[in-house]
Amino acid sequence: MIFLSSRIDVASIALLREEFRNEAGCQIVRDSILPRGLADCYCCAVDGQQVGYGGVWNQHFPGRVMEFYIRPQFRHATPELFRAFVIASGAVAIEAQTNIPLSYALLRAHTTEVERENVLFGDGPTTDLSCPQVTFRERVAADFGPEGDWVQGILSCIDWGGMESVGYIVSGQLPDTLLTK
Repeated sequence: MIFLSSRIDVASIALLREEFRNEAGCQIVRDSILPRGLADCYCCAVDGQQVGYGGVWNQHFPGRVMEFYIRPQFRHATPELFRAFVIASGAVAIEAQTNIPLSYALLRAHTTEVERENVLFGDGPTTDLSCPQVTFRERVAADFGPEGDWVQGILSCIDWGGMESVGYIVSGQLPDTLLTK
């Protein structure tokens, strides 16, 4: 079998992204990154057949894998496809949501030092929680982070009032042995 990965337009993976969303069955925090052009798309192919895709940040976290999906019937080839993808994209790090099994398994398999970056909260009953320590305001030139017109300002440590977390966004560096042909 021949495993290849090459740069591709995001429109070319629309069906695969829909499969990814359906399989994940949860909110995908960085779902808009590929369509907004903040990451580059790569096709993953086995013997010329497109079987998955990956995305690598080109802004904010350049060189970091932000999404990776392989159709279930080709998961046996995930190690070879991921390696081809990493080499083609030049990725040096990976991030994953802990509640999306394939991405999280790849992060755990290929990194040793994992950092927790964000807590993901579950959807539940409507509440009337207030948090005077957080403000939402229009972005100013000195703000950083993902693009958008609005940012949040945290004034002090926050007690989330017993809200339950459902996962995390985590990241880690990829080993040099995976990055070379």
